[in-house]
Amino acid sequence: MSDMFAPEVRCAVDEINRRFPEVGEGGTYPGHGADEPGGLPSEFYAADFWTTDKTVHDRVFRWIIDNALRLNLKLVISWERIWSVERADEGVRPYLRYGLHPKDPYQGHRNHVHTEFEEKGFYMPSIDEIRKVIRDELRSESYLRSVGVAVGDADVVPNVWGDPKNVNVRLKSALVEIGNDANAIRAKLQA
Repeated sequence: MSDMFAPEVRCAVDEINRRFPEVGEGGTYPGHGADEPGGLPSEFYAADFWTTDKTVHDRVFRWIIDNALRLNLKLVISWERIWSVERADEGVRPYLRYGLHPKDPYQGHRNHVHTEFEEKGFYMPSIDEIRKVIRDELRSESYLRSVGVAVGDADVVPNVWGDPKNVNVRLKSALVEIGNDANAIRAKLQA
């Protein structure tokens, strides 16, 4: 197996590996790039995920199809079936390259899920990945310090008690002002 994936493919392969650790590390093999000089391309746009468990095939196959656009997928082959972006309107079709129900599990893709990715385009991180980065950044001490300094410097909250360095005092004074305003509105409504 080789690990010479294009960067956007590496991201997709890593995500599939994280979501489905039971398929083992995604990879590829000599022969995928047989048309390239030396038999291997400089960057692979195909990856295989190895398992003989049909239930796992079904889960991985469905998830890859559901995330095809974001993963920049070209096609996926699994357990004698194929789905491609180009022919998406046809849905999942029988994979007939080696005939109907080939005896060889490799040819029938019953021992691996085969994926191919577009050579142009990009991998888009999942919402979960984006949320994780945001959460990690928000939790970082340097971010919290910078927000505190920014709020203090902006002085957007009035400091009625005159303490220019205490952000908490500013927030408390804002709450007091909001409470006073609410009481004034209530008094006008009751009058």
